[in-house]
Amino acid sequence: MALCLLGSAAQAQDPVWDVQWRTLGSASWNSAPVQTVHTQRTHKQDDYAPAGMAWFDSAAYPVEVEVRSDHPGDGLLRPAEWATHLEVLPGRLRFTLAKPRCLSVEFGGDVHRNLHLFAGSPIDPPPPDDLPGLIRFRPGRHDLSGGYLDVPSGATVWLDAGALVRGAFRLKDVHDVTIAGRGTLSGDIFEPYSRAAGPYVAAFDMQRCNSVRIAGIHVIESKSCEFFLQGCSDVSWRDVRVIGCARWTDGIHVKASRRLSVEGGFFRTADDCLAFYASGGPTVADGAGVGDSEDISVRGTVLWPDVANALNLGNNERDPRPFACRRIRISDITVLHQRAAGGAVVRMLSADRSTVEDVRIDGVLVAGPISGRLLKIEVGTGYLNTQPGDGIRDVQISGVRCVESPLQPSLIAGLSQAQAVRGLRLGPIALPSGVAASPTAAGISLGEWAEVAWLP
Repeated sequence: MALCLLGSAAQAQDPVWDVQWRTLGSASWNSAPVQTVHTQRTHKQDDYAPAGMAWFDSAAYPVEVEVRSDHPGDGLLRPAEWATHLEVLPGRLRFTLAKPRCLSVEFGGDVHRNLHLFAGSPIDPPPPDDLPGLIRFRPGRHDLSGGYLDVPSGATVWLDAGALVRGAFRLKDVHDVTIAGRGTLSGDIFEPYSRAAGPYVAAFDMQRCNSVRIAGIHVIESKSCEFFLQGCSDVSWRDVRVIGCARWTDGIHVKASRRLSVEGGFFRTADDCLAFYASGGPTVADGAGVGDSEDISVRGTVLWPDVANALNLGNNERDPRPFACRRIRISDITVLHQRAAGGAVVRMLSADRSTVEDVRIDGVLVAGPISGRLLKIEVGTGYLNTQPGDGIRDVQISGVRCVESPLQPSLIAGLSQAQAVRGLRLGPIALPSGVAASPTAAGISLGEWAEVAWLP
C-alpha cells in the first residue's frame, strides 16, 4: 500500500537573499527557493543565528548564478576557486560554475548569517504512487504525529521538493529502505539536547538496520545528531545536505557499523561533521550494536564544523573491549571552515583499548580559517573515556591544501611502546607559505612514540 501525504502551506522564503541561475548562454533566469535555517554561533545552548539555504538542480552545466543580499559589506564566495567569471558588486555576486557544487556565500565576513548554496544535478525521478511501501510527502508542511515516523522494512520514503517534514525518522531492526527526494526534514519541534535532562533526539535514529539508501534530502534544525547509527550495515548517503544548529549535533555519528558510503553532499554541524567510532558503549547488550566500525568510504563531501572536528575517528565510549575503527577511505573532501579552537580538521583518538588502523585520507582542501589544529592524532583518553587505547597504525594522509594557516600546531603522539602511533605517512601538505618539506615545516608537533614518514 502506498501513502501519499498532502502538505499545508509551504515554507516561507528568507527575504534577505535572492538567488537566480541559468544555464550558460540561456536568455532566461530561474529563481532558486531560499529557506531560513539556523547555525550555531558558539557552544552555548540556543545561541543561534538565522542563515539562508538555497538550492537548484540543473541538467546541464556550466551555469551562471547571481546572488543578491541586503547584508552590509562585500560579498565572498567560498571556495572562490570553484567559480569562474566572479564579479563582486555592492550587495551582489555573479559567477559561473562548471559543475555541481556546495558553497557558502558570505557578506561582510559574517559566517553565521551566510547563504548555503547547493547547485546540484537532478536526482532520481519520484517513484510511482502505487509503489508498494511508498510513503510520499507532497510539497507543503507535514508535522509528524508524535514527532516521529517509524520507518518499516521495505519502505520508500519520498520527500518532494518543497516538502517540509517536521520531526524525526526512526529505523530500528529494519532493512531495504530508501529515503530520498529534494524535500527537507526539520527538527525544529524538539527541544535542544541536554546531557542533564535529555532527550537525545536524532533526526535519523538508526539501530541495527541494514541496506538503507539516503539520497538528495535536506536535514535542518536538528537538536542532536543528524544521523545516529549503531550496529548498522550497508548504509549509503548520496548528495545529502545537512545544517545542524544545536550543541552535539554530529552530522553522521557511527558506532559499531560497517560498509558505509558517503558520496558528495554537505555537512555543517555544531559538533563533529563525520564521526566514526568503534564499540557501542557499556550500556548496550552484546549483539545489539557493539563491535568494530569498518569498511567506510567518503568521497567528494563538503564539511563545516562550527564546533569540534571535521573528521573524528576512534572511540568516545567507556567500553574497555579492544574494538577497531578500520579500513576507512576518504577522498576529495573540502572543509569550508574549522571554527573551534579545541577541534581539528582530522582527529583520531585511540582510547578505551580501541585501535584506529588502515586509514587513507587523500585530497583535503581547507578553504577557510582553521581555528584549531589541522591534525590531532593521539593515543590517550578523551573526556568520555576511562583508559587509553591500544594504538594507531597504518594511516596515510596526503594531498592536503590549506588556504589559511592553522592557528594551532598539529599534534601527533603515542603513549608508550605498546600504545603508539605507528606507520603514519603524511604529505604533501600545502600551506600559504608553500608546500611543507617536513613535519616541522607543516607546523606538526611530534610527541613520544609517534612513527611518522614524510611523503614528498
